[in-house]
Amino acid sequence: MIFRFYIIIIGCLLIIYCENPFDITPTGDTNYIQLDTEYNANQRIIDTLSVKLKWNDITLDNFKEIKIARFNEHRDTLTYPVGTAINGWITFATIVNPFETSQGDIVRDDAVFQYRLRYYNNDNNFYQTNASVTIRPTTHVFVPLEFDSLQAASSSYLIDDGDTIFNCMNEFDPVSDTSYHYKVGYRNDTTKFVIIEIPCD
Repeated sequence: MIFRFYIIIIGCLLIIYCENPFDITPTGDTNYIQLDTEYNANQRIIDTLSVKLKWNDITLDNFKEIKIARFNEHRDTLTYPVGTAINGWITFATIVNPFETSQGDIVRDDAVFQYRLRYYNNDNNFYQTNASVTIRPTTHVFVPLEFDSLQAASSSYLIDDGDTIFNCMNEFDPVSDTSYHYKVGYRNDTTKFVIIEIPCD
C-alpha cells in the first residue's frame, strides 16, 4: 500500500515537471521581469544617444543566458551598429552572468525603439519582457557645425523625409546674393529632404 502511494506521488511530480519544464518564478516580490529604461528624452540627437536598461533580479532553473534585442520601428531592416538582425530585431547583448541587472545601448536614429529582454535556460526556453523609448525628432542639422560635410549629413539616419540640411558654403556671398539657395536631395530614391545653403557666420 505504501509502495503504491509513493508510485502515485512520483507520477504526479513527473506530470507537473513535464508541463512546467522551465521554472520562471522570480525570487523577488514580483512574478514578472520589470524592464526599465533611462535616457535623456529631451536631448536633440546628432551623433548618438545613450540608453540604459535595468531589470529586477530573478532566479531561473538551469539558467543559460540573457539576450537583449532592439527593434527600430522606423527602419525594421536596419542592422546598425552591431548584432544580427532577425525579423528586424537586432540582438546586441548576450549576458551569461545571471546576477546582471543592467545593460547600456547606443542609438543613432531619432526613432521609436522597442527593447526585448529574454532569460533563457539550457533547453532554450525563455521568459520575455519588453520596453520602448521614443527619441526626440531631429528635423534639421547644420553643415559644418554639426556634420563635417554635406555628404555625411545627407547619409545620416537622422535625416528623414521632410528634414532640412542647412549647408554653409564657402563660396556663398551674402552681399551679392541675399537669397538662400534651396534644393531637394534624395537618398536611395526614397528619402526626400531639403538642402538650404546659408551664409557662414
